[in-house]
Amino acid sequence: WSIPTLGLFVTALRTNEAQAYAGWWQVVVDHQVSLDSYQQVLTGGDLLPTGIWPYLLNSIVIVLPVMAVGLTVAAMCAYALAWLRVPSSAVLIGILVGLQAVPIQMTLLPLLKLFSVGWSIGPIPVIPLITNAAGKPLFAGTFVPLWFTHTVLLLPLSVLLLHRAMVGV
Repeated sequence: WSIPTLGLFVTALRTNEAQAYAGWWQVVVDHQVSLDSYQQVLTGGDLLPTGIWPYLLNSIVIVLPVMAVGLTVAAMCAYALAWLRVPSSAVLIGILVGLQAVPIQMTLLPLLKLFSVGWSIGPIPVIPLITNAAGKPLFAGTFVPLWFTHTVLLLPLSVLLLHRAMVGV
């Protein structure tokens, strides 16, 4: 695995022309290395005029709340399963293990439906759609659906891992 990684790193340091016409191993012969690719990514270029900084900030705005909320909830659940007398805790842990086998793609359509029209069982609304005064879904265009989705997908594995760590202490 180290040779392809080295090849990727060396290719990133070569000029576009050198990348297009010769393999990465030719750097030993022609010594054409440049940091222009990194400069374009960081400061902006043809493909990303603003650079990568807005996208990194976007990722940080999504990840930090998800990790804070997700790990807090997971720690509370794991503590309860590890140290408190919870009826059927072994069954709950088995469900957590089973949730690891559910592909993430299977959750995307129900979550889209939840955030676009609410959630109901037949005619009975379980989670109604929350709209603003204009009738537009309240969470449309915000980070809330992303935070919720990532937190929900983080919980089973994090509860299971934290439970195993707390039982071992």
